[in-house]
Amino acid sequence: MHCAKYTKDESCDLKCLAAKALEQIDRRHYTFGLEGSVLCIGLAHRGKSVEAMWEMK
Repeated sequence: MHCAKYTKDESCDLKCLAAKALEQIDRRHYTFGLEGSVLCIGLAHRGKSVEAMWEMK
């Protein structure tokens, strides 16, 4: 399961956006109905810069 966030704002912290993407997965229950271990990935990018965070559910 993944969720991506994009920004053009240079002052925006990509790590923070990646964390918000993970929060969105929880808040919107994107893993509902999935069985077993689920790897959730939050991605944030600006141009060619990217940050990723993940957690097992």
